[in-house]
Amino acid sequence: MAVTSALEPWQRLSAALHQPRRIDCQTVSELEHITISLEGLESQVSPRSLLGPVAGHLNTLATLLQGALKPSMQRQLSSIAGETAGLAGWLAFDMEDRRAAAAYFRAGIEAAQEANDRALGAYLVGSSCV
Repeated sequence: MAVTSALEPWQRLSAALHQPRRIDCQTVSELEHITISLEGLESQVSPRSLLGPVAGHLNTLATLLQGALKPSMQRQLSSIAGETAGLAGWLAFDMEDRRAAAAYFRAGIEAAQEANDRALGAYLVGSSCV
């Protein structure tokens, strides 16, 4: 089964999870959009309500990153994962769970380094200093 844009999102995700080399640009774009959407909810939804969906999204990204990906896809997903981890860090911080916040920020920094995303890495280092 070829992965094309004609497939539904859940079909592309399923294909990516079962055959990571087949992850496509549209799936990566949609994962990035999910991160941006979750960030947009931060000011509207309580941290306790939002942390579960953010952690679930981060788990999906982590699963995809375990597969053998093209280097460009690996960098993009690592950057998205780093940004998502940073959001989780701020949510944990808002819930006064400093230990979890620090762990999310550290994981985000590691993902930003993997992605060679210096701007994201700088943001996360600054965030971890709070």
